[in-house]
Amino acid sequence: MRERGLEMNRGTAKTRTAAAVLIFALFFPVASSYGADATLTWNPPTTNTDGSPLTDLDGYYVYYGTTSGSYDQKVDVGNITEYKVTGLTSGTRYYFAVTAYNTAGRESSYSAEKSKVVFDADTTAPSISGVYVSNIGQTSAEINWTTDEDADSLVRYGVTASYGSNVFDSSMGKAHTMVISGLSPSTTYNFQVLSTDASGNQASSGNYTFTTADVPDTTAPAISDIRFTDITSSSVTVTWKTDEPSTSQVEYGLDTSYASASALDSTLTTSHRVVITGLSAYTTYHARVISADAAGNSAVSSDHYFITSNTAPSITSLDASPSSGYAPLYVSFTAAASDADGFVASYEWDFDGDGAYDDDTGTVAAASHTYTSPGTYTAVLKVTDNGGASTTAQVTVTVKDVVNTLPVISSFTADPLSGTAPLDVTFSVSASDADGSIAGYEWDFDGNGTYEASTSTVPVSHTYTAPGTYKAVVRVTDDDGASVTASVTIEVADASSKGADTTGSTTTTTTSADNTTTSSLAASTTAQGPVTSDGGNCFIATAAFGSYLDPHVNVLRQFRDEYLLTNAAGRAFVDFYYAVSPPLAAFIADHDWLRAAVRVALTPLIFAVMYPAAAFIAMAVFAAAAAVSVSLYRDHRRRRALRKKYSF
Repeated sequence: MRERGLEMNRGTAKTRTAAAVLIFALFFPVASSYGADATLTWNPPTTNTDGSPLTDLDGYYVYYGTTSGSYDQKVDVGNITEYKVTGLTSGTRYYFAVTAYNTAGRESSYSAEKSKVVFDADTTAPSISGVYVSNIGQTSAEINWTTDEDADSLVRYGVTASYGSNVFDSSMGKAHTMVISGLSPSTTYNFQVLSTDASGNQASSGNYTFTTADVPDTTAPAISDIRFTDITSSSVTVTWKTDEPSTSQVEYGLDTSYASASALDSTLTTSHRVVITGLSAYTTYHARVISADAAGNSAVSSDHYFITSNTAPSITSLDASPSSGYAPLYVSFTAAASDADGFVASYEWDFDGDGAYDDDTGTVAAASHTYTSPGTYTAVLKVTDNGGASTTAQVTVTVKDVVNTLPVISSFTADPLSGTAPLDVTFSVSASDADGSIAGYEWDFDGNGTYEASTSTVPVSHTYTAPGTYKAVVRVTDDDGASVTASVTIEVADASSKGADTTGSTTTTTTSADNTTTSSLAASTTAQGPVTSDGGNCFIATAAFGSYLDPHVNVLRQFRDEYLLTNAAGRAFVDFYYAVSPPLAAFIADHDWLRAAVRVALTPLIFAVMYPAAAFIAMAVFAAAAAVSVSLYRDHRRRRALRKKYSF
């Protein structure tokens, strides 16, 4: 569309106006009216206002503003016939005009005014929603979706997410329906929908699937493997299989008219199980099973029969003794069972609960088993009566590992180590247990062998009221009863003493910057057997007798606690023993002959501890016998010497 411009002389009225526009047109290309800008094009003038040819055209001015006929913006665009005005406000109507000027600077009148509402460029793709599939048949389906603006329709589809096929409709709209055909029955298809708007912005959905309809099924299920199990005096379990998922029902009765039926189980399955109750004891029943597939094709089995028999036996008790202990653990199992309408025919034992019965003791309601590996076992007993009915019961056996790692004391500190009475001392200890946790701390503040306090947390404090040198001992025990000790020496001076030593003394000490001292640990560890809560292992005795629970080992521990740990010399001996005995014990444990020799060597000591009075009498008799023997021997030597002296 072209529009003629107005003839106007902006120069001197008597002078011919150069570059005035006689015919002037201003255009807005459609594609240029978006993007908050406007592209103007116009036809160049060819004559001056007086009709003479225009030969000195020099350029153009572009005028624009938001009010018609009033332009607040002017741009010298040079000698071109197309110009894009940018930086405009989206959604606003602008008014435009163009003038021409010649080399003498004379300017023509305005061209015809043009106006336009400018907008931002459309870069937003349509929004896809409401994707669904309808009218699914064996070979076709309809794909439906909605967009928020007019757009075309494209469906990509195939048996995988790579698709491979598509259908397209170029018509624009917001409601989309596309029919895809040529599909295969009973097949799952993947599909994706896409829509592109008029500006070329395309949106795509995620992946969807649908399955085409099946070919009509006219074949009934095939029934097989019908079984009657768990028969009691009033119930039976019927199981069977089908070659396709189908329903479950059993018809039964005293004859083949099948007067009763189980409730229909509409669950589609290939493994069927129906429990029939309310039956009469010792009665023959006829039964047949019925299964129908999803298409309604029904199959009926041939006639079968079963005889109700007896009530399952009852297990009234099941015990394991002991039910826990250290490996290897010998456990005796005893049970009691009865059968209301017969007798118990067998006792079967699954000692480890793995489903396989390890022993059948017949009609004997007892069994035994040795557990060699640590763990928690569920022992199962199955009792079967003379009619084949069975009942199970179970009991738990816990087997502990014979090896228990001792806890470790990494530091034991006292602050202060010395001072005048009364002296408040704070004890701190850091300990860990590799195979468990720390259960508690016991404190012997004066080193007399008696633990005066027991705590579950640290640090603790103690006040020394009397002067003296004290060996403070901490005993740390883990959750399995294993324990270790550490000690530190505290020096308490009389209040009148001057210049008391504040460093204290321990076996080995390291003084840190905060004036606390870490003592060496008076404890040793071993991997030989579990330890008790009364202070540690008798390592060599345990290796010799084979178990820390052996009565002989317990006697020696009692001797240690009552006689050795109650005095300084005894405690020193125990510390030395714990330091050197673990490797000796390990060596002894590996040699049976050496274990026997050590047992013989320890027997007199154990006897003396167990029977001190008898031991004293035996020693007295032994001493008297030794004295008589020595006297007789000396008399014999004297007589022999005299015979030699007076013999001829």
